[in-house]
Amino acid sequence: RSPSRGLGDVYKRQAILSEQFVFYHGASNIEKYFDKRAFCILTHKNMENDVKCVQKMIAEDAYRQRLPFIRKAKFKILTYMQSFPRFLRDINTKLGKGAQNFVLK
Repeated sequence: RSPSRGLGDVYKRQAILSEQFVFYHGASNIEKYFDKRAFCILTHKNMENDVKCVQKMIAEDAYRQRLPFIRKAKFKILTYMQSFPRFLRDINTKLGKGAQNFVLK
């Protein structure tokens, strides 16, 4: 499975790239790919709890508090999960140790 699938659909990735705070419902292993402080997980199992979570995040100004983690997630998407950086890693891995590696500039 591709690492880019870790944040679900393209809309959630776009939200992180534009430094928005995401209320996330999707893959249960999202924390494997991103710091859980970069978003709020909604379960949809208990709508009342989800509503409380959203209200709490708004009341506590979670966006400002969590912006550094959102930016780390953004950096990871741009430098690790996008296609071109992944292609470079694959090429450099196939070239092997000691070969001249390609880098992004």
